[in-house]
Amino acid sequence: MHCLRDCHKAADVWLLLGLSNNLRFWQEQDVYIWIRNGIEDLNLLFITTAWWIWRARCDESCANHILTAQVVFHHAKLLHDDVSRCFGQLRQHKPLRWVAWLPPMGEDVVLNVDGSSMGNPGQAGYGGSLGLWF
Repeated sequence: MHCLRDCHKAADVWLLLGLSNNLRFWQEQDVYIWIRNGIEDLNLLFITTAWWIWRARCDESCANHILTAQVVFHHAKLLHDDVSRCFGQLRQHKPLRWVAWLPPMGEDVVLNVDGSSMGNPGQAGYGGSLGLWF
């Protein structure tokens, strides 16, 4: 709890988020409840900020690389924006569609392929499998 919230370096980052008057955030002593409340109040921004605070702490401890609160806050916001762009559409609920595959009859060769992309243009991937039936 100290590393993520109470030490002055972490607290400075949370204060940049405007949490100076949020008593629920600062007074909670149970880590599980603190994390749950943080996610309820700040959603993804809480998660990305906590991750960047932890990363900055590790950078300082292991590599003697010190990041200011403003830099940590900036990186947390950038990560928040990137994750939101990538996964923001996942909250849309689409109706389920059941699909099935039936193996071929007889002596056949089957090639199954699939692909996906994130954006157009964007990162893409593909794969396939080859099956022989006798």
